[in-house]
Amino acid sequence: MECVVFSPAKLNITLHVTGREGGFHMLDGIVCTVDVCDEVRVRLRRDGAVSVDMRGEGCEGLPAEKNNAYIAAKLFCGEYGIPGADIEIDKKIPVGAGLGGSSADAAGVLRALCALNGMPVGAAGDIADKTGSDTRYMLTGGWARITGRGNAVQPLSCAFSPCFLVAVPPFGVSTAECYELYDRSGCADVPPARAEDALKDLGGLCAALHNALYAPAVSLCPQIADLHAKLTAVAGNACMTGSGSAVFSVFGDMQACRRALGETGRGYRTFAAGCALPREETLYG
Repeated sequence: MECVVFSPAKLNITLHVTGREGGFHMLDGIVCTVDVCDEVRVRLRRDGAVSVDMRGEGCEGLPAEKNNAYIAAKLFCGEYGIPGADIEIDKKIPVGAGLGGSSADAAGVLRALCALNGMPVGAAGDIADKTGSDTRYMLTGGWARITGRGNAVQPLSCAFSPCFLVAVPPFGVSTAECYELYDRSGCADVPPARAEDALKDLGGLCAALHNALYAPAVSLCPQIADLHAKLTAVAGNACMTGSGSAVFSVFGDMQACRRALGETGRGYRTFAAGCALPREETLYG
């Protein structure tokens, strides 16, 4: 028996850095998951070992001990006495782009292990927190407000179905370096009192777009500013996700999004995406 999870990327609609606590940056922002997914396939084994085989997006050389999917599996098996797992991941989410691919893989593994062992997804919440700030949110995805280290998740509802034009430079951004530069800047960032009001209509969502890490990320990857300008010219709005390097624009429907996709020009990886939730299929045999 095996379980296949389609684990989606995420976009930071808003990202505010509200301070530091216990060595971690405190965040406040709105996120959503989109239909660019890594495929995570998990099979149980009986010898206590965990193996991970990752393909795509240049991730093949990642050592197991630095792989969040591997770490998540080891922690889950240790916590619940599961005798090991084989994991295969076909990556489609660009690496180092702020799209949450590493957390998506860890969340996909945890969802699969829960399904294979007849457990609710919530059983993996505390383990998710140990593998990355976004992983608890990525277990369920959808629209949410995340606070604290990113591990306090408040589900939200969006009154409409936006689509996104996502553009990715050829170079990623180091999250650690980006936050270090942000700290040096001494910037103060205050989120709005009711950020979820942005989800009432397209205009409100576009007006709310914000990323406190944009300036430090641009200093590390100047192509981000070029992309931001190009997408703004085409769509009238643009925002960076995570600590970079991907930039996205918001549209009211997929037709308008795909039309803008053809106008962005070449030189960057671009794709259109709609909102999506993680899903799994349990296969017997």
